[in-house]
Amino acid sequence: VRFYHRKQAEAESKLQALAIQTLKLITAATSKDKELAAKAFPALAAIGKLYENCASLVQAGRSLIAQHVNTPAATARALAMLGQLEADDGELVLVAKGASGRFSATSVSGNGIGRKHSETCPNTNPEDSKATFDGTNTSNAISIPDLEPTTETTIACKHDGGSDANCVNTAMRQDTGKLWFTNKLTSKPQKAVAANTAWADDGNHRKVIITHKSKILAKNISDANEANKLLREHFTSSQCADALPTFEDFAGEATFTRQIIRTLVGDATSEETETKPESKLAAAIEAAYGKSGEKFKQNLWDKIDKLKPKINSGKSTEDLNL
Repeated sequence: VRFYHRKQAEAESKLQALAIQTLKLITAATSKDKELAAKAFPALAAIGKLYENCASLVQAGRSLIAQHVNTPAATARALAMLGQLEADDGELVLVAKGASGRFSATSVSGNGIGRKHSETCPNTNPEDSKATFDGTNTSNAISIPDLEPTTETTIACKHDGGSDANCVNTAMRQDTGKLWFTNKLTSKPQKAVAANTAWADDGNHRKVIITHKSKILAKNISDANEANKLLREHFTSSQCADALPTFEDFAGEATFTRQIIRTLVGDATSEETETKPESKLAAAIEAAYGKSGEKFKQNLWDKIDKLKPKINSGKSTEDLNL
């Protein structure tokens, strides 16, 4: 959940930055520095599309978070509680207090399930690699498995309290004969052992193990995996242009190339996005922004930041520091 909120915040920040860069490009394109203005025009022609794409992604992210982010969050809380309960167990002991395995008010001892867990869920260190969510992983490896919480009950009977004694043919002795019931909730239950197997004869000293699986979390897990898939696909696919758009961000827009031809190549009425020969366009790009746009930031953004256009302030004129 934190991953998706962080990615959304990054997109929102980039959208705001694109709006600011648009204003800077307008200022540069209308400045008295004609060389800088010529370099700014192509970016100004294309930044609207970058802003539009980013705004669309931001809105989609807002909608997805509003609709789906609470689903994995709720499931995570349920799984945390399950993990807490799995760390617990309960054991009840019945001690024979009379002949032939009879019980009395003093026969019962032990505690039921719930004797160990604290009242609050343990904190998970987000820096722990086991707790770190990798939202860029698109495989099913990070999907929540189909967990089936299982109630596991273990029953053991020892007629004299010894380690190899059972109660198949011999009744429990007074004060030493014991019957144990151990209960726990687990997602990794032991293999069930039926009473007719564990206590088949006097030579068996096995415990009866009764398990009952529950699908109570099945829909939560299924919904969480689907929500995670939708959120992950959005936040790891198309992203907003950088807060300070690069040459590569602009290069994919036809309006950028077309304006380069109009402004930097000098074909003012061209509707084309390529020149003949192609070297003509490449030469114009290299002259303005460096080879393949490698000096785009240096030749455009850095110069815009140093630009100090004049503005009227009352009867005086002041420099506007961009």
